[in-house]
Amino acid sequence: MKAIILKKNLFSEGNEILTMYTRELGKVRAVARSVKSPKSKLAYALQTLFFTELEMLPNKKLAAITGVKPLEVFQNIYANPQKVAYAMYATEVLLKSTADEEENTEIFDLFLELLRHVDRSKHLKHVCVDIFVLELLALSGYALTVHSCVLCAKKLTEDISFSNRKGGFVCKDCALKVSDASRVSEPMYLLIAKHANLKSTQEDFEEIDNGALEFAGEVHRITESFAKHILERDLNTSGLLGKL
Repeated sequence: MKAIILKKNLFSEGNEILTMYTRELGKVRAVARSVKSPKSKLAYALQTLFFTELEMLPNKKLAAITGVKPLEVFQNIYANPQKVAYAMYATEVLLKSTADEEENTEIFDLFLELLRHVDRSKHLKHVCVDIFVLELLALSGYALTVHSCVLCAKKLTEDISFSNRKGGFVCKDCALKVSDASRVSEPMYLLIAKHANLKSTQEDFEEIDNGALEFAGEVHRITESFAKHILERDLNTSGLLGKL
């Protein structure tokens, strides 16, 4: 089973519960026994964000990990605190926006493409992570309305606003009727309109990072606000990105 390690929690002395996103089953949890022991053969390969191949023994309560082979360890992410912050923000949204054991190969592939890009990219700022969040939410059933006003369906041209409550962009006239409508810049709108409902590749993420650094703060503000609205909870790692 191919899996990306999302989170680890201490279970009991020497044991950990791992939350993983797998290609075959979606988000699952399993226990790694005696993983804290110096003699453990599992310890190295079961690190957060590692892309692995797992062997698991089914159990009525919680499956047990019996073998693991690291496929990609993303050492460049781990070597840079800024890259870690972006990766953990994406991971937190993935954890909070997906249900247990719901297979979604598109989400798995999208997340893996993002990690590969952040690991290999020379950029230290990754606007693409906010676009990943919008694409992830779209794959979870919360796609934005981007090419026309979400209220009147007119084509959007200028003086565009965004509404969390309405789930998309609104025109100048309709913005007057929406309490949470917030004006956005044209470059930011064009970026989101192009990418928000796609399934980006590493090449797409690189294009985003190359062209969107000047308005990265605005992209993050809009995306974070929308994600919080959909998830109905705070994002603990989001504040780190605002400081980068």
